[in-house]
Amino acid sequence: MLLPSPPPPFFTCLPKGNSSVVDYGRKFKTICDQLSAIGHPVDDMDKSHWFLCGLGPSFETFSTTQRVVKPSPAFRDLLSQAEGHELFLQSIHGSSAPQAAFTATQNRSRTQPSNRGRGRGSNSRGGFSGGRGRVNQVSQFLHAPTVDHFQAVKRILRYVKGTISFGLMFTHSPSPTVLGYSDADWARCLETRRSTYGYSIFLGGNLISWSAKKQPTVSRSSCESEYRAMANTAAEIVWVTHLLRELHVLPPDRPTLLCDNRSAIFLSQNPVSHKRAKHIDIDYHFVRELVSSGKLYTRFVPTKLQLADIFTKSLPRPLFEHFRTKLRVGPPPIRLKGGY
Repeated sequence: MLLPSPPPPFFTCLPKGNSSVVDYGRKFKTICDQLSAIGHPVDDMDKSHWFLCGLGPSFETFSTTQRVVKPSPAFRDLLSQAEGHELFLQSIHGSSAPQAAFTATQNRSRTQPSNRGRGRGSNSRGGFSGGRGRVNQVSQFLHAPTVDHFQAVKRILRYVKGTISFGLMFTHSPSPTVLGYSDADWARCLETRRSTYGYSIFLGGNLISWSAKKQPTVSRSSCESEYRAMANTAAEIVWVTHLLRELHVLPPDRPTLLCDNRSAIFLSQNPVSHKRAKHIDIDYHFVRELVSSGKLYTRFVPTKLQLADIFTKSLPRPLFEHFRTKLRVGPPPIRLKGGY
């Protein structure tokens, strides 16, 4: 591949500065048109190169991703993608406070149901990890969406557009141990007071299964909601273990289930009935049998290390990005040139 030739000594890179991508792109194209008018046309490849150089450090991830994509996008397409990434940065900038849960009566006087229905359908499959919990919430108000719900959908779409090149990274592991994270957000729904649970399951450090759902019944305590979440996660772990056995891939160690609620951990490890657990459905107690039979190991994990939080709660931006990295979700590495 031929690298773009260095600019003449009297030229310098045009920085974006504090201007928007639209204004920066307009200035950039004006300069390129002026150069063409005096007999020094700039080809599409050089345009893309110097345009990315001038975007600045806040677009570093975007610029790195665009440089490894093959074939390289046309400059017009690159400008459109940069505008989308700017919207993504604006949607998450300053979101250090968790967002409140939705209700069916928020801003009832102003609704946009038709647009919102299409928006939800367009990202119901693509709302992985970063938007999974939010997609879960807005999907519950399709029958009568309000303006707040529509704004949330636009925020999700901005995030999806800004991370369109992100993917899951898989690496070889000599010991494919099954590890699961389970979490619940007690009484998250303000109308039904039902909890939301989520889990993420790893095989040898690689994320292979994840989910975020509202629990079918009301939990009387955070311990109960966490225990129900553990039972659902354990069921998924059992299914993964059976699948591995059919594939003749036997993990060297028993699966481990991590939870950040000590009371729920105690219930899973204590085979003796407790008066505080009498109201919990019997089918959720099968996690006890898995633990007592040695088929599953439950362990406490601090909240700051609970990766399943990304599926159940609105997290501060630094913690969200940290958990997303731990889930091995991100732009393709440089060595994967054109690898998708």
